Amino acid sequence: MTRTRTNGDHRWVAVDLDDVVIQFNAALARGLEELTGDKIDIEQITTWGQTPFRDAAKSAGYASHWDWLKDHAYVWVEAELMPGADEGLARLRKLGFKVELLTSKPSWARWIVFHQIARHGLDVDRVTIVPTSLAQGAHKKVRKVDWSSAYYLVDDGPHNLEEWALAGRAGIVFDRPWNRGDVDTWRAYSWPEVVQFFALMSRVG
Repeated sequence: MTRTRTNGDHRWVAVDLDDVVIQFNAALARGLEELTGDKIDIEQITTWGQTPFRDAAKSAGYASHWDWLKDHAYVWVEAELMPGADEGLARLRKLGFKVELLTSKPSWARWIVFHQIARHGLDVDRVTIVPTSLAQGAHKKVRKVDWSSAYYLVDDGPHNLEEWALAGRAGIVFDRPWNRGDVDTWRAYSWPEVVQFFALMSRVG
């Protein structure tokens, strides 16, 4: 059931998983390169939704990179942390914030979220997995903002941050090549910068 919230709880910080906490695109590029020999430079992915992975997966006989990934889940499982992510999450909690891991996943991939939490010892208070689609026949868009009560969001997806802002909440864009366009919010280039922002917020109350 979709859980709709309003302006959110200022004590809570929602944090995206892929390419904010773990290096998802780098792992996917590495896995596809090993399979097909096609080198993918994620620095060349300059817009959200640009998917050079699709062509590589198709050359391996798959309809999409998601179909390929379902059969090669180890690629996702073995994804490494973004530098400083584990320390950063723990630091947010020490500053007095509650941390929610907020991520969109197909049903078959939900176990990977909990594997990553255990593997990397991630220090979070809550995990919310947003379905990538609602029940068949439902035509309502699935939005992260409808599934979290957190006031703050740290994410690499411009659309998620835009929806957060429209709901009257505060977003921090985690800098990646695909979000360097017009994202009108505070930008963090590293986890120490994320922590710096929330250290300031903890002082101003």
